[in-house]
Amino acid sequence: NGTDVAISVSTERSTITITGTASDLMPGTAVATVSYNGQSSSWTFTVPERAINNGDGTITYNGNLAWEWWDGIGGAHPMELLTDNARYPDFPDGATWAPSWNTRTAGAGFEGDGRNNYGGRMSGVLTAPETGTYRFFIASDDHSLLRISTDADPANAVRVAEETGCCKNFTLDDGGLSGTVDLVAGNQYYMEALLKEGGGGDWLSVAWRMPSEDIDSVPGGGNNSPNSLSGEYFTGTVKVPALPALSSSVGISAGTSMDPKATITLNVTNGATTLDAASVAISLGGTKLDSTATEGTWSKNFGGVAQEGATYSITANTGAIEAGTEYSVSATFKDSAGETTTHDATFTIPVWEIYNLGTAAPGSAVGVISVREYWGVGGGSISQLENHATFPDSPTVEKDAGYFEWPQSGDINVKPAGNVMDNYGVQMIGFLHPPATGDYQFAIASDDNSQLWLSTDANPANRVLIAKESGWQPLRKYQPVGDEATSVFISLEAGKAYYIEALMNEGGGGDNLAVAWTTGDAIVPDALPISGEYLSPWVILEVVEIVDVSQPGDPVVPTSDNHPGGEHAGFAIDNDASTKYLNFDKLDTGLTISTGGGVVTGLGLTSANDSPDRDPASFVLSGSNDGGATFTEIASGDVAAFTARFERQELSFANETGYSTYHLIFPTVANEGGANSMQIAEIELIGTAWGIYNLGTTAPGSAAGSISLREFDPVGGTSIAELIAHPSFPDDPTLETAIGYFEWPQSGDIAVNPEGNVKDNYGAQLIGFLHPPETGDYQFALAADDNAQLWLSTDENPANRQLIAQETGWQPVRGYQAVGDEATSEFITLEGGKAYYIEALFNEGGGGDNIAVAWTTGDPVAAGAQPIAGEFLSPWIPGALTEPTVVDFGDLSGDASYEFFFNATKAGASTAIAGNNAFAFKLDQWNEQGVFGTTVFGVADNLFTAVEGKSVASVFDRDVHVVLVNDTAAGETRLYVDGDHVGVLDGNFELAGEAKVMGARIEANTDPMGDGSVMHKWAVYNSALSGAEIADLAAAAGVGGGDAPALSIVNNGDGSVT
Repeated sequence: NGTDVAISVSTERSTITITGTASDLMPGTAVATVSYNGQSSSWTFTVPERAINNGDGTITYNGNLAWEWWDGIGGAHPMELLTDNARYPDFPDGATWAPSWNTRTAGAGFEGDGRNNYGGRMSGVLTAPETGTYRFFIASDDHSLLRISTDADPANAVRVAEETGCCKNFTLDDGGLSGTVDLVAGNQYYMEALLKEGGGGDWLSVAWRMPSEDIDSVPGGGNNSPNSLSGEYFTGTVKVPALPALSSSVGISAGTSMDPKATITLNVTNGATTLDAASVAISLGGTKLDSTATEGTWSKNFGGVAQEGATYSITANTGAIEAGTEYSVSATFKDSAGETTTHDATFTIPVWEIYNLGTAAPGSAVGVISVREYWGVGGGSISQLENHATFPDSPTVEKDAGYFEWPQSGDINVKPAGNVMDNYGVQMIGFLHPPATGDYQFAIASDDNSQLWLSTDANPANRVLIAKESGWQPLRKYQPVGDEATSVFISLEAGKAYYIEALMNEGGGGDNLAVAWTTGDAIVPDALPISGEYLSPWVILEVVEIVDVSQPGDPVVPTSDNHPGGEHAGFAIDNDASTKYLNFDKLDTGLTISTGGGVVTGLGLTSANDSPDRDPASFVLSGSNDGGATFTEIASGDVAAFTARFERQELSFANETGYSTYHLIFPTVANEGGANSMQIAEIELIGTAWGIYNLGTTAPGSAAGSISLREFDPVGGTSIAELIAHPSFPDDPTLETAIGYFEWPQSGDIAVNPEGNVKDNYGAQLIGFLHPPETGDYQFALAADDNAQLWLSTDENPANRQLIAQETGWQPVRGYQAVGDEATSEFITLEGGKAYYIEALFNEGGGGDNIAVAWTTGDPVAAGAQPIAGEFLSPWIPGALTEPTVVDFGDLSGDASYEFFFNATKAGASTAIAGNNAFAFKLDQWNEQGVFGTTVFGVADNLFTAVEGKSVASVFDRDVHVVLVNDTAAGETRLYVDGDHVGVLDGNFELAGEAKVMGARIEANTDPMGDGSVMHKWAVYNSALSGAEIADLAAAAGVGGGDAPALSIVNNGDGSVT
């Protein structure tokens, strides 16, 4: 091209070779000229297209598309996950070129399905080959979006097609997976396709039909389609990002009280500035720690331009430190620009209380080992179990196991079911009692991962990991000697107890854990686990009272009315063996009974006074939680022959699911040919009763103004069956309170809809009494997200409750359904002046969460109608105080916090929240000043000062959440209303021991709240609660969101204080 280039000359005999090298030629046609000995020769050749560095931070490549990506962005939808990311579009993690609109052709690791959690952009400027209407098609896994500009400027790009789902082929779907655009030949148009990939497969393809083609003809394929649009019409451009400044972070890997130490890591990535490695200092509580640096490199490529630099991982170990104490960490360094960076952090080694119970090993084996299940863990690794919030001190289930296997059949000679449930962890923990002194070898088999720990004595602090399974094995599939799942031989002494523990985490599929041992030959597959005769539990479980779940007076319905009038089914449940139930149907006879609910694990059967031929010979027991609409079989089998009249025998069976309605059938009798009927004197449903339904609560004569609310958290799924099957239901709620109307969550004001999405994975029970204002026919409507049930009794007894409405899908807030829908009841006749037991259940999975119940005596309940008001409700669980009451605030001194949730009416010139003979919290300070305050009787009346322009005005006639914090370090008292810090008062106070709520002074009726006031809850805390903790308390009362801190003293609402 007329420019001299460097040459080299070589001669071989008569051949002279002249070689010239030209670099940086632009693509296209080039002219080469060689001149020698006065002669000259020229010819042309083609320089192929390639990426050209333009020297301005951009690289262009004719005939190719630019493909850029941004790593570490989770989720598949929506596209805003990419476009709203702070790194998009200027700081991609890499860029390359693609010869077609198909990410599989880009290389750089995008050829297959090996990349997850990223966003990408393919782009280029199109030179239109024809004038007319084009149709573009897009296909992808996961979300993709195609945009085309009206010119070469990206700012003018508009949406043409979009895949909002996944994995379809090219489709004629204008406005969705396809779209048309009018283009002019020779004009240039910027075009881009965005991809958002979550997990699994990942790809993006774009195709077109030009005006000269049938644009209604859909190209074949999608993923890796050969019909993807060629890059020959495009010029791609990559912008090389500026090298960022050095970046750094600090991470802390904290152990537990079983291994109380931590590792502090300073991570540094060099960029435009670099680390001065000698300047690094990592300190714990102000003391510098020794550290070790590991150096690495990073590199990125942007269309052929490489960026790289050094990385550093500087670690410092704390050594053994005290668990349960907060430690401060500081990491400081300088960079090449002379700037100093400091990272400060805090951490606490968690205390695992389960290992500190101080349990003493018994002198000999008890016969069982403790089993603790942790539901909802996820994954399959032990680290995921140990890092779960519930491990190890908040198990979902605690049981005793009769041998070293879980789940188990109950018979060591029978293998358990191989797939019981998913996403849970197991801890088997206790003592091992070797029968003889010797060398023992252990083997563990599990699905999924597991660990086996054994101590050198009875102390868990001395435990050692002796075997593990880092993959999975089938039931009792022990591995050969030398495998990680089989230990070496370990010397143990007879008469000595050894702490032993096995951990297992189950993701999906099969789940099992078994531990076997030997003193001789290797443990073979299917060997029996360690028997209970060599085991003792670590946790001594509370003895569960076994009772008759059925009670005289429970509603009973026979299978038929083919019985004498004096021998009906109710006589089988009357606790009187002198009466009996007789049915002339003889075969497949029995009854259905509505109970207070419970988990039935056996039957008590008493033979009648005569005719042994009529005795039942077999049984089938089923349970229901939808009022008998559907039943699930619990157990079946033979009934042993009775040897005498009025003889009682028990049948036992395995069952862990509770039901409120039971259906018992006797398919056969002792002598079908000789009997004319079936008869039985007494039937007992033996098991553990649901305590909540058996409180013996008496309905008040008139409405108390609220209904009981009980939350169960966490509970997975969306069905009522999943809520009822959860171990915490119904007697161990995570929250109990009273609410002012029939809706949850609620705003606190019945006229204001609640927020539609408060939290996920929990259930709720609204339970109490309904007081109709007058006799008439009432229709009820239920709106819930997710599933819900509404139960109403014929009186105040929950045993007579009936399912009157349900929601098996979901509806928005107060989205009541039309008459005839399952969520709207029939009209039901109720009496004025009579109380009716009422209960609503709902289970929330994800997304919106709400439940509301409304009623009418006339027109149908309309969407948006207000729920049943508190003026017609009373709580099932006593606890809300309705008059000034003396309570015990406990032994408090120094920092303390006082929580009150109430609805007060005004009664006089001053209204107290709580107080004693010397001091009082005032809702309305003396002489109707209309503000919160405190009073030191005989000394001073004090007023709170508003902070940041907020209000400290008295709050009457609505539910309000109030917390007062006595902060001695700050020398002040802080006032929080509905979770918000609104006021402050200089100085501190003392209020402990005997006190009065809803008034002041112990004996005198000083400054009481007025008639109709309700104190829903009070609690005191032996610390100055933080603003975040108080916001969480307000949330628990229905004002905000979060978890309550540990309590010092709380009114349980049943006459007791904890």
